[in-house]
Amino acid sequence: MARSASVSTDTPERHAASSRWAPWLSLLLVLAIFESAWIGLSLGQPPLLPDEPREAAIALEMVQSGAWAVPTLNGRPFVEKPPLAYAAAALACRLTGVDAMGALRLPQLLATLTTLAALVALGRRLGGAAPGLVCALLLATTGEFLRTSLRLVVDPELMAWTSTAVLATVEWWLAERRAARACWWVATSMCLALAVATKGPVALVYHGCAALGLWLFGGRAELRRLPALVAAYLVSLVPLGVWALALLARGGRALVSEALLRNSWGRFSQAELGHKAPLWFYAKVLPVVLVPWTLLVLVGCVAAYRGAREAGSPGRATVLRASLGWALGSLLVLSASAAKRELYLLPALPAWTLLAGAALTDAGRAQHLKGLPRFALLATLVGLAGVSAGLGLLLPLQGHLEALLLVVPALIFAVLVGTAWRHWPANAGALLFAATALAVAGVAPWLRERDAARASIEPARSALMLAAERADRVYGVSLRERDVSVLSFTLRQRFTELQDLAQLGGPDAPLAKRTLVVSSGTAPPALDPGILEKASVEEVVSAPLGSQRLFLSTLVKRE
Repeated sequence: MARSASVSTDTPERHAASSRWAPWLSLLLVLAIFESAWIGLSLGQPPLLPDEPREAAIALEMVQSGAWAVPTLNGRPFVEKPPLAYAAAALACRLTGVDAMGALRLPQLLATLTTLAALVALGRRLGGAAPGLVCALLLATTGEFLRTSLRLVVDPELMAWTSTAVLATVEWWLAERRAARACWWVATSMCLALAVATKGPVALVYHGCAALGLWLFGGRAELRRLPALVAAYLVSLVPLGVWALALLARGGRALVSEALLRNSWGRFSQAELGHKAPLWFYAKVLPVVLVPWTLLVLVGCVAAYRGAREAGSPGRATVLRASLGWALGSLLVLSASAAKRELYLLPALPAWTLLAGAALTDAGRAQHLKGLPRFALLATLVGLAGVSAGLGLLLPLQGHLEALLLVVPALIFAVLVGTAWRHWPANAGALLFAATALAVAGVAPWLRERDAARASIEPARSALMLAAERADRVYGVSLRERDVSVLSFTLRQRFTELQDLAQLGGPDAPLAKRTLVVSSGTAPPALDPGILEKASVEEVVSAPLGSQRLFLSTLVKRE
């Protein structure tokens, strides 16, 4: 009897424990399956314009030359960014023994996983493991994160170091013991140093905005941490000083000035260096970047402003304060910059999804949904259901039969609309993200096809490889940076760049038995009659490359 009584007593406890653990276990399962599938589909994809061919070419030159301190593109120093991201890609190639895109993107893979882990840790401060996983899933299913987190660019790594730095700072703020505060200060400094070594001093902007949020909402008491934070920022600049010494040895003060002044401060203040856009650019693109969780982010901002002022839950309030500063502050600073791109929002994307995660978590805890939270959640679900159903009907007519899969998430979203009318159940989050993952799987091939049509280098690369195989010497004439990048990445060796065709055939650019002349534009180059006396044109091949075409002229030297 005693044994049976013990069993009957333990059973309800086990059921209670199961009900507590089930929500986060199901969320973790959805996150693991979705990320595994997305990584498998994305890691080995061909490089896309405008950035990936250049980043790949620079990393491969590092592998070949063994010079890790000063990045080069076709043998010339390329100092727009510090060398850490390029060195990481080159090291991945060295360790794996291959130079394919999958190996080059391994640092982006590690950065993506690091960001998600940091977001889980930050989200736990909002109320446990389930809110942390909700925040990670919101980030993992955001359009901009899906599009760029595994691209061969430095911003995913900057996002990872920024996220871990904010996490360390939050824990530093909350730590009670002196030893713990010292450890988290060291962690903050190290993460910021890695961020600076990835993209220069601009990396401190994102973390600085998060720290500003902690001060604005925390009051004067938080100002006592200012000296320690300034010290952390000074420590984080040490890698920049080491790099400056390497630049000084390679190219003198001019190269140091180009790297640290022109490419850091200059890109912030001078639009002529590229990516010019109006002041309101980010206000226009941010709602698209945050799709499909734009409305949840809006609700999260309103709720976070209230929650950041609450003193009852210091952990939750600290995360909300840091997230508000990180998101809104970086948006203001980036808007003030002369150079603007959607990609620059990526390091702040975890902050926006933390705000959305707080809103979704609060919705699950409320007994009845009402007001702005109910409108945002219902509008999001209705939008997801409508878009899924519409694309599920239209895309198969264009040959994308896999889009028929979208019917399933459309039905799930429709069911969730009815469920969320009054209450958002605790286990509804896993169903929401599972349906979102199915929708992403259904639409991904169409999106990849669209991106490839606009930004693929494969036609130009194939034509270039075929022409270069038969050539004894390759010259590039009046090429843009992206053209040089594609040539360097394709040829895997240096080639001679000429300012104009008049140099061809001269002492610095002699003709070989078979010479390949590469140019870009809207029409093939007009060869000088003097060149035609020395060589005949065997063939001229063209291939699309971005908005222009790449022209490959093969010249055969006359005997």
